[in-house]
Amino acid sequence: MLAADIEFLAQYYLTPVVAPAPVATRLPRANAPEDTTNGFLRVEFAGGSAPTLTEFDLSVMLHSYGVPKYELQASEISRVATGYLAAATGQTVAGWYVVDVPHVIAPHRLSDPDVALLRYRSLVTWRVTGQTLTE
Repeated sequence: MLAADIEFLAQYYLTPVVAPAPVATRLPRANAPEDTTNGFLRVEFAGGSAPTLTEFDLSVMLHSYGVPKYELQASEISRVATGYLAAATGQTVAGWYVVDVPHVIAPHRLSDPDVALLRYRSLVTWRVTGQTLTE
């Protein structure tokens, strides 16, 4: 069985949800403040397992950033993104079926020593049906 790419699925699923905040797997250039004016959501694969022969538990960590003068920006992006991922049970996302959402860690504020933006972090695990490998 082939496991889904949870970073791709989270990025695909959340891009219209948190717009105009961009969604990507890494932060934009440090010298481009225009890239973070609307906040920013970084998705990161956080591990996984195979609880059954046909399903995978895939975790994605969400790092939500906001500019310091809009303190609630990062919190709102994080809460909205986490809420949507947590409510995905029964949906098919980019061809992958979300069987369940067995684990959610709520958004919490956590500074990032490498970035001068506010950051909230959360984690969501999707149980996704694998796809059969074909030759």
